[in-house]
Amino acid sequence: MRPGHWILAIVSCLMIITLGGHFYLVRLAEGSLEAVASRLAPTGRLTWERIRIHPSGQLRVSTLRFEPREFRDFLRAEEISFQDRNLVALIQSLQRLDNGLVPGGMLIRVRGVRLPVGAPFANWLEGYANPGLPFAGAGCEYNEQRLTDLNRLDYWELALEGQLDYQFVAQGQELELRARLAGSQLSDWSARARLSVQEPVQRFNEVIPALAASSLLMGEIQFIDLGFHGRLMDHCSAEHRLTPRRWQEQHLDAWRQAWHAVGLAPDDIAESAYRSFLSQPGSVSLEARLDPPLALTELAGLRLRQTLPTMDILYRVNESALVPLGLAQITPPPAVSPAPAPEEREPGSAAPSTIRRQVQEIIDPATQALPPRPPPPGWRSVALDTAPGFLGQSVRLVLADETRASGRLIDADDRALHLEIRSRFGLLARPFSRDRIVDFQVPEHAVSADSLNE
Repeated sequence: MRPGHWILAIVSCLMIITLGGHFYLVRLAEGSLEAVASRLAPTGRLTWERIRIHPSGQLRVSTLRFEPREFRDFLRAEEISFQDRNLVALIQSLQRLDNGLVPGGMLIRVRGVRLPVGAPFANWLEGYANPGLPFAGAGCEYNEQRLTDLNRLDYWELALEGQLDYQFVAQGQELELRARLAGSQLSDWSARARLSVQEPVQRFNEVIPALAASSLLMGEIQFIDLGFHGRLMDHCSAEHRLTPRRWQEQHLDAWRQAWHAVGLAPDDIAESAYRSFLSQPGSVSLEARLDPPLALTELAGLRLRQTLPTMDILYRVNESALVPLGLAQITPPPAVSPAPAPEEREPGSAAPSTIRRQVQEIIDPATQALPPRPPPPGWRSVALDTAPGFLGQSVRLVLADETRASGRLIDADDRALHLEIRSRFGLLARPFSRDRIVDFQVPEHAVSADSLNE
């Protein structure tokens, strides 16, 4: 056989092997995705468009979409990729996944995620959705643990990018983690940690117990503000009708009290650094090197209050030098309980039962919240039943959780009002359930179409 024929035969064999490996990897990936989709089936439908394999050892899944049951909004991602050292390592990792085993390392990237700021995602992320620094909303009607409060700051759909890179090293005795989550015009969080694990982790059911028993060797966190804190300050100062400077002072007092409520007191340097950040929101980074290693259980719950003041933590605000973080442990102030009503009362005053009945009439029993504030200047409240007469006009809604929404009313049915809302990503149509609306407001001079037809 001539040399040219040998070369052609070798190239043909390599192409066949490559194609075979490609289809084998695609089949493994599809099997894993189908398993995930079947687990999610009770809550919604997961779909994807295409799976591609790159010779460098990368698997890409494009156009993922998750549609929760009984909700119009859906979560979507342009691409999720899985990167290993090379194609052979990727095959081995996917085989381990297929057998329920944990790969020794992997880089996972998520690109082009669109997360609606509403149900059901707000319920699923309750308590895990703070995009800013701790107690950023102190003193303001903004709950940093509630995703839907981002609506107050004109966030209706979040554009996210993220990645997770992990690697077991030192014969599986240590775990290196790198993670990043960034939201457009919101914030950019990144973290790096090194953990000491007692036993090498093999199966997925061993991951949580192994992490719970692990110790922290080092940790780094960096926060970069991309617009969140500026919007929050603007919202809160306008909400309280204060100048930015006056609001900043009021917020700092509430911020200090919020730390005291959890039993910690930042020192003067930390407070000064936070004041500097509020004046010019930029970045905050923290570094900790632990010797001896610190058990992760010491960073959970009430133990965190005792552990943080003893840790050697350095921090930097914007471009400042690294300085030690000063936190002192204090006794949290006692919770203030309402004083019991006195037994004696002035002649002619209402009896306690009458007072309770009057309070119950004032407070909405569905939300146990005070009635909504009067409409701002230029607006008036009208009956919710008149909403169809204001189709095509600008309206404002106050919801039971005190969230406010404004936009053009484009539809009104028996269950919901549908508003066209202008956000950073363009015009969005969003439904608002009637049973959540406590106040329906229209411009002062707006005229209902129903009155024109009379």
